[in-house]
Amino acid sequence: MTERKTGVVIKNYNGYYYVDSAGEAAPCKLRGRLKKERFSLLTGDRVVFTPPERPGGEGCIENILDRRNRLYKPAIANIDQIAMVFSLKNPDFNQNIADRFLVAAEQLAIPIIICLSKADLLTESDSTGRLVCLYGKIGYKVIKTSVVDNTGRQELQELLTGKTTVFSGLSGVGKSTLLNSFYPELALPTGAVSARNNKGRHTTRFSQLLPAGGGYVADTPGFSLAETAEFTEDALKRAFREFTVYQDNCRFAQCVHLNEPDCAVKAALADGLINQARYDNYCALLLEIRTNAKRRFK
Repeated sequence: MTERKTGVVIKNYNGYYYVDSAGEAAPCKLRGRLKKERFSLLTGDRVVFTPPERPGGEGCIENILDRRNRLYKPAIANIDQIAMVFSLKNPDFNQNIADRFLVAAEQLAIPIIICLSKADLLTESDSTGRLVCLYGKIGYKVIKTSVVDNTGRQELQELLTGKTTVFSGLSGVGKSTLLNSFYPELALPTGAVSARNNKGRHTTRFSQLLPAGGGYVADTPGFSLAETAEFTEDALKRAFREFTVYQDNCRFAQCVHLNEPDCAVKAALADGLINQARYDNYCALLLEIRTNAKRRFK
């Protein structure tokens, strides 16, 4: 009888779950009782499986181990960190989009790395330094990267080693190109940015984990976590990390930092301790949350 092994589901394709164990990916089917339980098996889940008895055969997933966390869109489980990739040029960095993505990722309680890609395209370094300083002071790990001159290569590669990392960001920001520069064996497809609208097109077709650097990376097909429909006002306040330093000193415990008197967050903003654009993006998201709430109760 074939000995059972433990492995990681790295993709679900054409009716098979491909399970990686010791560098070998085996196509597997689910044991019947697991189907009856209607358990949603995800890429990234750890499983106990019986390997195929012969080359070209199929194995069988016998048991699904406990899950630490999960993303919903893309559907990936047991993630160690999210690498949020924002390009500095082509397409240009957009702080509103960046803050929206970061707020969404904060809801997951998964460590976040900010990668500022295409640093070689900048003619001046002031804007890069400002962004690194801004998000670094808030508490994020920020790395400038470039596949042209290898800026940030060693630092980022060390952070990926032995971890399961989801790379997320808008299409065209260079996720696939960045991963290919680290791990050429991945040979991920890349797409050019349109000169007409300064946007990229999606080149990744489905979610899968790619073994790399003693861990796994996922180049996700788009990033769908930036929806505000399910956010609450309290969750939004917590997602802006810099607010937590001051909000305990607000007069009202439920202060949302808009028009309330004696708001410590607004005072910090006036003193230049909180970035104005970040605060403006917070206000815009708060308005969206309240608008969505009104729609639900109509």
